[in-house]
Amino acid sequence: MPIDVTADLNDDMTLDPPGRIAVVGAGPLGLEAALYGRFLGYDVTVFERGQIGESLRDCQDQPLPMLPSECLSPLAAGALRAQFGKESMASQPSLPLTIGQWLSDGLERLSKTDLLQGRVLTGAQVTRVTMIDPTPTDDPPAEGPPSLLQTPAGDAEPDDDFEVIGEVPPDFRVTWVGNSENDAAEDRSDADPLTQSADFEAIIWATGVSSDSVPGLEEHLTAPYFFRIGDGADLPAADTRSADRLRSGWNQIVRLYARLGGRAGLDLYRPLRL
Repeated sequence: MPIDVTADLNDDMTLDPPGRIAVVGAGPLGLEAALYGRFLGYDVTVFERGQIGESLRDCQDQPLPMLPSECLSPLAAGALRAQFGKESMASQPSLPLTIGQWLSDGLERLSKTDLLQGRVLTGAQVTRVTMIDPTPTDDPPAEGPPSLLQTPAGDAEPDDDFEVIGEVPPDFRVTWVGNSENDAAEDRSDADPLTQSADFEAIIWATGVSSDSVPGLEEHLTAPYFFRIGDGADLPAADTRSADRLRSGWNQIVRLYARLGGRAGLDLYRPLRL
């Protein structure tokens, strides 16, 4: 079951931008959660074990299981129009009719917008989630953005040091095997992937991977700043409930960011009043 993001917003579980958020899963809900966070100014990184929309790729020829106008939120459609103009699927008279068109003209292009460019790590399999000691080290903070801790695959544990960013120290360490932003799969010639780690103040779990398949995840499902959106399963391509599940996921995204922002009325999907 997903984390209850409708809990009391006045519980002091807030995170001011540019807090670091890890989104696990680059499907329809994961990319939407990342985009929503970027609009609010958060430092978001998306981890995807395969390709964008991996769970939908085996059924690309199937018809879209929802109305074409319902496959992207108004926020995502607006980002595509702003980035690609007339090339955007959202501005074309013919909207996507198949899963494949949704992937190529919608989700993949969304990952290339300025807000998400370089922040979606494909081929990055999350292997562990751990809580970290919120005690700062004595070392002076490094200048610039935190670097990824890289160790050869199979090594035991990464360095325990971390950088305190702003007033809220990171709560979670995400460890993954695969690629980093500067280590794209097509650029690597060596066969062995890297085991890498990075620290985050919040995690949004947006994948159907079961909790017992990732060490450390089960014990954090009810931890503060850990959110699970969706119903714990990948969005089924041919399921007639997909439209309802997608909208439900968007509602959860609204609630979790309202909770992080401490603002019950925060809703970027709400139509603007002129």
